[in-house]
Amino acid sequence: YNASPASMRAAFAKLRALREAGVVKGRLVAVLGDMLEMGDESAEMHAVLAEDLESAGIDVVLAAGDMMKHCYNALPETMQGEWVASASTLDVKAHLYADDTVLFKGSNGSKIHQLVAALS
Repeated sequence: YNASPASMRAAFAKLRALREAGVVKGRLVAVLGDMLEMGDESAEMHAVLAEDLESAGIDVVLAAGDMMKHCYNALPETMQGEWVASASTLDVKAHLYADDTVLFKGSNGSKIHQLVAALS
């Protein structure tokens, strides 16, 4: 429902644990929306998530929102799938392969949750 730096990191760590346990066969894909109401440090809070995504072994990041652009831009180019200003314009299906494991995470106001319904 909502997102914070701590909940984002916990979700990334869960993906890493799934890969280490052999549950994940394909790529790890993170579809991320802005963490809202982060205050004056919001840009930096988003940017430093790039390190956590790398550490977790996430393969591809799809990002939506003005603040999440800071995270996206801080990622290595090999991890950058797509950034869009609004989640409503992100075509997640266009970036996925059959064996991918996908995480959807963002504050409710980022509308990332609506992308899950678009996959069915």
